[in-house]
Amino acid sequence: PQFGLVLGPRDGHAPSRELMLQPELAGRVVEVIDARTTPDGRRWLRLHELDGGGWLSAQDIAPCDDQPGRFFYGVLCAAPLEEGPEPDSERVRGLLPGEVLEVAERRVVGGSLRVRAVSGTACGRSDGWASEYRSAAFDPRLGGAV
Repeated sequence: PQFGLVLGPRDGHAPSRELMLQPELAGRVVEVIDARTTPDGRRWLRLHELDGGGWLSAQDIAPCDDQPGRFFYGVLCAAPLEEGPEPDSERVRGLLPGEVLEVAERRVVGGSLRVRAVSGTACGRSDGWASEYRSAAFDPRLGGAV
């Protein structure tokens, strides 16, 4: 996936008609899951369903590296919680199936969608980074197949 800040009038931007129909998106960082170019050369970006699932003009979105927010993840299989965003960072501890993590940031690092956990349900340290998917091969947003 890619992330982008939806620009609004406060940013000195003239919003497209499509954005004017969804003013609540202005100022939010959204996940972009698809892109298309029309025959007339206009580029459109499709948003993740949590961001409305619609299409916006690429001119309405400024690319950014991460998506801050408050997300909750359930751990499905044992996985490492690591010190930094890089997938080969020092291991902090193991995550166990059934744990619930509160995540404050999502970003793509080295071809993997990584999440920054800030709290969890298990005993022990809960801040660190984990992969959203066990492997990029299972993440359809990174070219994999589920």
